[in-house]
Amino acid sequence: MAGTKRSFEQYDLFNRKSYAEFLKRLILNSGSYHRDDDVQAYTIAIDSPWGTGKSVFLEMFENMLETDCPNKIRIVHYNAWQKDFWNNAFEPFANAIFSSEWFCNALERQTGAATAEKLLAAGRSFLIAYLKGHFEKEFDAEFVDKGVSYLTDAAGKAVSKYANAISKEYAEFTENLDLMQQAMAEVLDQTLPGGKLVIIIDELDRCRPTFAIETLEIVKHIMDVKDVVYLFALDVRQLGAAIKQVYGAGTDATGSLMRFL
Repeated sequence: MAGTKRSFEQYDLFNRKSYAEFLKRLILNSGSYHRDDDVQAYTIAIDSPWGTGKSVFLEMFENMLETDCPNKIRIVHYNAWQKDFWNNAFEPFANAIFSSEWFCNALERQTGAATAEKLLAAGRSFLIAYLKGHFEKEFDAEFVDKGVSYLTDAAGKAVSKYANAISKEYAEFTENLDLMQQAMAEVLDQTLPGGKLVIIIDELDRCRPTFAIETLEIVKHIMDVKDVVYLFALDVRQLGAAIKQVYGAGTDATGSLMRFL
């Protein structure tokens, strides 16, 4: 993988390798820099206007991480702009993670059926076809049938399980969210102890405003997992303009983003 990507040694026309080295150290030590104890993941933004080479920098940076930190860092690259035709931001984002080479290899080699069962349970509202097809390769038919059976009758079970909940759908969703986060954390802990999963999100500022905002909310509330580092490459001013389109011209969009990133 690393050999197919451009490197700083060959293509660093703007002398950005020193910045990449700083960014690498920041990611590896991100556990020491949390501003909020309630937040598990760490979020970084590379802020630069369109046309200044962010995507090329990311390609070289990925090459650096894969070469320098093969036992400490795994990478998932997500180009948000290529996916904003979809009717929600969650499904393509989750698919990018759970169908990534890192996740598939980790699940096949080192994690057990308990982790897979959590993903089957959590994933019944998304990625069912992918999850079922993948687990059929790795686990026996009885296990898969058990998971799929859970998916099909879960709605009925939820009625009794959440009888006292004001919103049964919300209670069920939050439980599935917890299961998904637990499964991600287990895969990381078992396959990359002490390391980081770096999820690179590129071109978010070029997306539809609602899709861009949904993606930010997913990172903040849904995919908040320990030892995950989100690296956004974007133009904060352009993304801020998109936020104002949704929330109004008087919104302090840049200030909101700076509190998030």
